[in-house]
Amino acid sequence: MKRRKGLSKKGLMNRRDFLKTMGVMGGAALTTGISGPFFHARAAVPEIRIGHATSLSGVYAVYGERIDKGIRLAFSLSKYKDRAKFFLEDTAAKPELAVQKAQKLYEKDKVHVLFGPIAGNESAAISAVLTPMKKLQLQAHGSNVYLNGKNCSRYTFILGHSPWSLSAPMAPWFMKNLGNKVFLVGADYRTGRDIAAFFKRGF
Repeated sequence: MKRRKGLSKKGLMNRRDFLKTMGVMGGAALTTGISGPFFHARAAVPEIRIGHATSLSGVYAVYGERIDKGIRLAFSLSKYKDRAKFFLEDTAAKPELAVQKAQKLYEKDKVHVLFGPIAGNESAAISAVLTPMKKLQLQAHGSNVYLNGKNCSRYTFILGHSPWSLSAPMAPWFMKNLGNKVFLVGADYRTGRDIAAFFKRGF
């Protein structure tokens, strides 16, 4: 009985002809764009776009750089490390600029979540703008204390300290160990004034 070309004694295609056939199929798939049973396009993994609006210049620059490194480190140690893409903007600790940068990150860069900023007046300004837009803001450092109270938003999450936690708990210890007379000195903006006010209230 005469065997057909390319078939072994058992009627099966030999290794050389199998590889030759696969090569032809692969070439056809590449040139025509037609996918066969052996050629499947891998589904694209969606990116996780992370925005960070923080102080990279000015009085809080050292904090902004460290927080940014911390965020990147956290993602590098997670199962999402190959999906994370970062977008960094400098707010220079200025509320008006912080709002502009936050809007740019969401509207132009299409981030999924925003970290920052640092100063309390910045965080309050950004939260007031992002809340009506239903956009997430994560405070990776401090925060405006009123975001814990009257200006609380379901879209703003505070992961760090607040002016109250930095000052009020110290008042009872101070009175017990050092007396009831103290001079308060603070930075002349909302957070500094709040720290002094909450400490004073403890008396």
